[in-house]
Amino acid sequence: LMAYTKLQRAYFSVTEAVCDHHFQSMLVHLDPHKFAHILVSLKAGVRSTDGQTTTMCCASLDSIATFY
Repeated sequence: LMAYTKLQRAYFSVTEAVCDHHFQSMLVHLDPHKFAHILVSLKAGVRSTDGQTTTMCCASLDSIATFY
């Protein structure tokens, strides 16, 4: 995923939207393994050299942290 810039931007854009607008209805009901997978992907995005990707991942993590 991280090797393809367009794909990573699309993925993290959708992830940001889900975390920001649909967190209570979708992500809360995920089993812990799937939720951990999302967090691992966000971790990879934060470590990205692409500024836009890093910003989207940080916004997603902020939404998650605000909820909890």
